[in-house]
Amino acid sequence: MADRAPQTPAGDAPSQDQGKSFLEEIIASRSFPYVAPLVVFLALLLFQSEEDGSKFIVYPLKTFLVLGLIIWVWPRLPKIRVRTWLGSILVGVVGFCAWVGLEPYLVWSHDAKESGYHPLKYMDQFGYGLNTAYFLLAVKLFSMTVVVPIAEELFWRGFLMRFLINPKAGKIPRPKDPRNTMAWLDYDLERFTYDDWWKNPLGEYRPVSFWVTTFAFSLVHGDFGMLAIVYGILIGCLFCRTRSLGDAILAHGVTNLLLGIYVISTESWWFW
Repeated sequence: MADRAPQTPAGDAPSQDQGKSFLEEIIASRSFPYVAPLVVFLALLLFQSEEDGSKFIVYPLKTFLVLGLIIWVWPRLPKIRVRTWLGSILVGVVGFCAWVGLEPYLVWSHDAKESGYHPLKYMDQFGYGLNTAYFLLAVKLFSMTVVVPIAEELFWRGFLMRFLINPKAGKIPRPKDPRNTMAWLDYDLERFTYDDWWKNPLGEYRPVSFWVTTFAFSLVHGDFGMLAIVYGILIGCLFCRTRSLGDAILAHGVTNLLLGIYVISTESWWFW
């Protein structure tokens, strides 16, 4: 008589996720394709400096690393398409005009104009030639036109703006005794889970998610934060109008392309 295989009780059925490491769980999460490119891009800022020339080594490496990451996670994203080509391009042009036109009024820091990505300036100091300087400029322009718009829009509009819409939270009920501070904390936190953020539709306008995302977007732009608020509102409105990440990415790319051309042609390096 053949031995019977031991049966596992229904309630103890092994999960497919058992045995996964913490890193594997992060990579497998729905958030990873939206969050990882920008997080990696910003994290590598810590390793670049203009003083020792590491900026001109780290930036190309960072650009191609994040580009490879985007290509890797792209199949896991919903299909990204542009719905209004002309409208998105026009918004990109308006965004460029606003960024350059409002700069004298919304950027007050003198440090902003003393910095920037300027490889031609440091050729003699760091010992690289003209061809290398042109290559570094081309990488920067490519990064700002293609890599940065995709990484930023995936995170800001694709993830954060939807993550901050919490359909399960509803209204926070008032405690029986509002004067008791601790009573405000006595709630079942499971009601306030954000695990289902990906079910929120793209481009859905909610005041809190829209304005918190816009403000957070401005924070990563340093001295250009006020300009970034104006630009964030512009791109956010386009995103809510079209409900398309493709349109936001296209408009962002057009703005950055025009800004890059302006920076190189007028030597306004502080914009970079």
